[in-house]
Amino acid sequence: HLDNRLWNAQNEAKVDAFDSSSELIDVILSDFLEQFTSFRNASKHTRHIVRMALEVLPLGIADALEPIISQKIAGPRLRDSLQSIVSDTPNGTPIVETFAVLIQMAITRAATFRLVRLATPESIFSKRHALPPELVDEYFQQEHFSLKRVLRDLSSEQSASARLHVIHTRSDQFIHTIPSLPADRAMASEDSETVDCVQRLVHEQIHCCVIEHLSRLRSEASVRGAVQTWVQHETRNLFLLLVDMSHQFALDRTNFVRMVVEQNGSELHGKTFALLLHYSPSSYHQSQCYPALFLGGWEHLFLDSVGNDVSAFNADRFVALACYDTGEKRDDIEANREFVHESIKTLLPRVLPHIASQKLFYRDQDMGQNGSFYHRRGMLGRLMNVTLGDSTIGGILCGRFADMWLENALLNTTRSAAEALLRGTTQLSLSMSIHSVLVQSFQAFLATNLVDANQWMNLDLVNQLSATTPDVLLLFGLCLRELPALPFEELILQRKQSSVARLLPLPASRYASAKPQFPFFSLISGYFDELVETVLERQAYERTTTSHLGNGVSVDECMYAAMDAMEEEVEEYQGNEVIDHGRRNLAKRVAQFVARSSCTETGHVTLFERYLNQYLEWKVGCKAGR
Repeated sequence: HLDNRLWNAQNEAKVDAFDSSSELIDVILSDFLEQFTSFRNASKHTRHIVRMALEVLPLGIADALEPIISQKIAGPRLRDSLQSIVSDTPNGTPIVETFAVLIQMAITRAATFRLVRLATPESIFSKRHALPPELVDEYFQQEHFSLKRVLRDLSSEQSASARLHVIHTRSDQFIHTIPSLPADRAMASEDSETVDCVQRLVHEQIHCCVIEHLSRLRSEASVRGAVQTWVQHETRNLFLLLVDMSHQFALDRTNFVRMVVEQNGSELHGKTFALLLHYSPSSYHQSQCYPALFLGGWEHLFLDSVGNDVSAFNADRFVALACYDTGEKRDDIEANREFVHESIKTLLPRVLPHIASQKLFYRDQDMGQNGSFYHRRGMLGRLMNVTLGDSTIGGILCGRFADMWLENALLNTTRSAAEALLRGTTQLSLSMSIHSVLVQSFQAFLATNLVDANQWMNLDLVNQLSATTPDVLLLFGLCLRELPALPFEELILQRKQSSVARLLPLPASRYASAKPQFPFFSLISGYFDELVETVLERQAYERTTTSHLGNGVSVDECMYAAMDAMEEEVEEYQGNEVIDHGRRNLAKRVAQFVARSSCTETGHVTLFERYLNQYLEWKVGCKAGR
């Protein structure tokens, strides 16, 4: 609140400057007293400072602060105490000491929030456990992941004075694609590619922008000319100057640009000038960067990368979730899951072309491998939109991947990317590293799950909707949700679907080419075959064999008893080896669903009869009859 010119006065003039008749001091003191004596209009910063003072400061200061908050001390007394501080004549009373501490806290807090704009996201992540939670909150409320959003916010600031900013960032492929847009060039002469690039990376309103690369301005005269032309332009209020800091004399040339802009400061009239200084990613932490000089009204901030205008990936939200892994911000887990789920759903159409190039189908399958690439791509798009109960196939797969990502993948990916940046062993920014791993692992996840879901032509069940009952679709959705998946660490190691999962050969039965009838028959029948073999080998569990089905023992009771016997067998003979609990749990859920199901389709073919018919045709080799 203090006027800068007051601090330039001589010491003996300070008291006169803060005379009670001064209109300036009246405004300052009134605002200060209102903030510190009433929480009704207090800002969040004031509230935090007062709460912290009451909690952590010595008892003497806290005791002196209590009557101030409760307004038990008259305003004139508080005013005199504050005036003694700003006039360098403190009287040593508890109120004065309390005010002095509060002012120090307020200055420290304001300076910290201003300086944290220069922090890199990998530094915030690596030191997150030692930082105050509100400082981490403040960092992610600022913009550090998109040049377009930064410039939009800077341009919208309500200020009649010049807005001068230095943006520090890493070099990436997007920076070098940003075209020059001089102030003296007509907008009508710009081609559509230039317009699209500027709108995607810099600003939606291209007519208000001037963009230059310092490497193109090869003389002092060209720099002065570019700035003065922009200053005189009526509609172009934003000047973005890109500086490659790897060039020789980049620092000196940057200082010269700042001097030229400051010389024209009186004519800027609310215009925004932004210097974008970009450094090599691998050397940012090891090399000496441009000093953050706040002189002349310049503001500084760090940008993780210029980024692309990709709505599917909000890097700030992903990095923030990783920083809050301690549980401080996990109160609304469902909201976090919904955000990640929606982000991944937006990515789905972009990864389907990669999936369509993989071997997901059998040659003679209805969904077929014989179609063209575009046919398979369209077919996969339709498959993702098939409704299974309260969701779709695409929604179920995206939800499962979102759960995997939130469980540990996001934290581990962010940690690896941050460590690589701090060591200088990567050329990618933190946001680009996370995005690349997200896309790569999502592609591998979709490929492996679709291969598993199509074993023995299983996807033909949902492709022929007219011949499929609601019960079959619900059971298909249940199996898809419970389908065992590869660990995330294994997914990110796979670059080709063929090395992750393969289609199993069809059974040798002459009826194996018949249409599938039971969802995920290959997986379910394989488990139950192992189950039956295990039970038959154990004479102690002879009561669970199929010979007792006619003695009043229900199918589901026989199933569950056999599963218990198999689990005991595994524990006895396999010891501490890893057990495939996912497959066993899926088989249990399927058995329960089939046992509970009472719905039938035309012809009264139940789910159990569907399973039995396909078992006879595909594994026994005989034609199922009614």
